[in-house]
Amino acid sequence: MVDVKVIGQDDLAWSASMNQFNVYFLQYIAPSNAILNSIRVVSSSNCDIKLAIYSDSGGEPSGRLAASSGAIYIGATVLAISPIPLVAGRAYWIGTITSASAVRRKPSGTTPGRSKAETYATYSFPESAGAGYSNYSSSYIGLSGWGTVGASVGASVGLIGDALVGDRVLFGSDIFFG
Repeated sequence: MVDVKVIGQDDLAWSASMNQFNVYFLQYIAPSNAILNSIRVVSSSNCDIKLAIYSDSGGEPSGRLAASSGAIYIGATVLAISPIPLVAGRAYWIGTITSASAVRRKPSGTTPGRSKAETYATYSFPESAGAGYSNYSSSYIGLSGWGTVGASVGASVGLIGDALVGDRVLFGSDIFFG
């Protein structure tokens, strides 16, 4: 199957870059059931990035679902992540921190966001997002999740552990072999 965009924004007219001295989280609602397996980053400079996907609890980033890091380049770069089942209508948070001002953004929008001052070199995305974040000025960020859309994607990726099957997610010790 060919991967398609399953969550996020990366196709807007970008006019600014995110500050390198902050960790940013943006909330996105999954439009359909899918398996997320990579993040596409639209950047204005070459640098390093750390990113993570978090679940949502009460409108805030909560538990870390996956994390990745690597080099990004001017234009679009794709970073692989461990597959994550997304459920249609649920909120998820994409968090980033970069070693330089890089990830493109549009300085207006309606996407809920959070930010906090952090240092790239010493920052790691924690298991639980925690507290202390400021509301961010609701900008679209050049981040999108790519993967496979459909009700039976759990079978196509052969996940062990968490898997998406129809309208339900199997967690933990429930094992699904397609």
